[in-house]
Amino acid sequence: MGVPAKKTRLNVKFGQWDAYEEWGLQLQPYQIPLPEPKTEYLSLAGGDGQIDLTEAAGDIRYTNRTFTLTLQTINRTRSWTQTASAIANAIHGKRLNVAFSRDNSYYYDARCKVLSLSTQAALGTVTIELNSAPYKLAAALTTVSLNISDGAATAMLQNSRMPCYPTVTTNVACTISWGSGQSQKLAIGKTQLTALRIPDGGISVTVTPNQTSAGIISMCTISYRQGSL
Repeated sequence: MGVPAKKTRLNVKFGQWDAYEEWGLQLQPYQIPLPEPKTEYLSLAGGDGQIDLTEAAGDIRYTNRTFTLTLQTINRTRSWTQTASAIANAIHGKRLNVAFSRDNSYYYDARCKVLSLSTQAALGTVTIELNSAPYKLAAALTTVSLNISDGAATAMLQNSRMPCYPTVTTNVACTISWGSGQSQKLAIGKTQLTALRIPDGGISVTVTPNQTSAGIISMCTISYRQGSL
């Protein structure tokens, strides 16, 4: 018989605070709901059914996710009062990046609210409500680097569900183009491209140096953070 796989402890980090390492808190089984789509329907007098206006302005929009976590600890090394105070000071009312051990490639941008801090014998229980933005965000930025020393270079900017806007860093003046004739000139340095929206699935872009310089390696780096439901 094979050796049973070692179970991974459920854990959560609130910003810089690791719940288990910092306070000995063991995360209990939890559920994270999907965000509700913001739907809108128009009923017309004298007509059958409804007109669906949910995507009239483009993308489907979502409400925040609200869910509750329960964490417990057996704490004999210091008083529960001290532990409870430390937890409240670190978390209560704060907007933090919340990351779970079983999905640590992502984090949730959430407002944290400590609902209760209770103790029974040696068992301390913490209940925390999270009001999170709809999308979970990739822990690592997606980065695409292009060598444009020899002229125009094209890349596909892959993206998951959340539309986003990239930051472009270049060491030469250049022009980035996408879609049906859309373009923007970029100076040397870092530019937040609010005109370039990377949709669900991605978009192809082309970067062209405004002039070539022999012997100089011309580079362009495009970075953005993906989000998923």
